[in-house]
Amino acid sequence: LKRTNADLQNLIESTEIGTIFLDRSMRIRRFTPAVLSIFNFVAADQGRAFADITHRLEYPELLTDVTAVLATRTRIEREVSSETGRAFIVRINQYRSLDGGHDGVVLTCFDNTVQHEVEEQLREAKVAAESANLAKGTFLSTLSHEFRTPLTAILGYAELLQLDGSLDPSQDQRVERIKAGSWHLAAMIEDILSFAKLDSGHEVVVPEPMDGRLLAREAGALVEPGAQAKGLAFVLDCGEAPVPLVTDHGKARQILVNLCGNAVKYTLEGEVRVRVQGGADRVTFEVSDTGVGIAPEHHEHIFDRFWQVNGGSTRAAGGLGIGLAAAREYARLLGGDVEVHSEPGQGSRFCLWLPAPSSVR
Repeated sequence: LKRTNADLQNLIESTEIGTIFLDRSMRIRRFTPAVLSIFNFVAADQGRAFADITHRLEYPELLTDVTAVLATRTRIEREVSSETGRAFIVRINQYRSLDGGHDGVVLTCFDNTVQHEVEEQLREAKVAAESANLAKGTFLSTLSHEFRTPLTAILGYAELLQLDGSLDPSQDQRVERIKAGSWHLAAMIEDILSFAKLDSGHEVVVPEPMDGRLLAREAGALVEPGAQAKGLAFVLDCGEAPVPLVTDHGKARQILVNLCGNAVKYTLEGEVRVRVQGGADRVTFEVSDTGVGIAPEHHEHIFDRFWQVNGGSTRAAGGLGIGLAAAREYARLLGGDVEVHSEPGQGSRFCLWLPAPSSVR
């Protein structure tokens, strides 16, 4: 018994948790040294009424709560501050005797200041990160628009030079190179804009009825000049019958522009073909090419932002590694997806599917 009492005494004196034991008359049975930073105790206070002890907690309901636990035997927990600005969790529980009876109250105080400081630092870091992310998105959007203005002028003057009809074949070839480079820059600008919009998390889907064939023709009109500049055939296989579709026009067109532009980028010779097909549950846009192809182990990685295959063909083609990522993110935002089928040296086939009108709710 003496050993047990000694163990308990050492435990009480060494613990960092402030604890006060009160009997049923709310008199102090004992306390741990850790409460001395909160309560104005002296060694002679054992047996003294708890109501006579002053404390440095901003907790005017303390005596009321202790009385309530004595009466109801229901635990009470509060988080309070001290006069010095530290945070404490105060728990008031009934004191259970060895025979299971109710023999007073145990009051514990946990210093929670460090956790509060960490939470505040995390909140401040989150606010700073969100602010930086917003600034980044604004910067990228502004930069893209500023690039687009002079680029539009370059493309316009290049078209005017060719319409004039006074260029010889050599000069016409040089103008085609200007146009090809301009279209390449235009595609990267669209990628940056898409990235900025998706990264902001504020994209809104505005569905409207349309003909899937028209969507493919619009995307083709934007990408075909780049294909022609590389000597590639650009084929639209849209069929004769309308392909009803209800989706966000701008986002769906951007997906197709990204897929077609990617196909042109990695195809050195041959063709890029776009096929549109309607179905009961989905509308499918298939973009195939005769390009370098993609190894199966890279099929999922190509949809990761900024990821690019290490190799000469990829580096030669350039790009930011955003286009396919944006295409898939937009597709899933619209309730569909983008899938790839490809083998090295055998070209690639990207399939965009979107819900058919009958399946849209």
